[in-house]
Amino acid sequence: MASSSSPTTWCPQCAQDNLKLPFTLRKTRYPKALATNMLSTLGIDEPLEANVTLLSGGEQQRVALAPTLLSDPDVIFVDEPTAALDQDTGRHVVNELAAFATHPGHAGVMVSHRPEAVSQCDSIVRLNDGHIAIADRDSILAAGV
Repeated sequence: MASSSSPTTWCPQCAQDNLKLPFTLRKTRYPKALATNMLSTLGIDEPLEANVTLLSGGEQQRVALAPTLLSDPDVIFVDEPTAALDQDTGRHVVNELAAFATHPGHAGVMVSHRPEAVSQCDSIVRLNDGHIAIADRDSILAAGV
């Protein structure tokens, strides 16, 4: 598992190893072409053989998200998926998560403090000290998250 200093990747190997892991565990075919396309979509232009420990924190975060999107689960849970990203890259990541959630039978649950990230969500719940403070999307967006 990842150390606390590098929480986004499972071990210090190449990006492709991180992408292959869920497929290896399930003993299913690894879609290399889709993986390459997914990394490109998420703004990773490094080769699949790139050592993840040499990538920036934001790049590591996106490499960690890619296998989840490739695995096509019913639900994705993400905690601050744009935290280590600039606004433009964060927008691309949120767009990918939003596109995922539009597929029939799919959903995404995201925790974020960024108003531009949550503005794309269909439903928003604001927590205050562990309790639901507001569950009305329009009120939350008007308040600026």
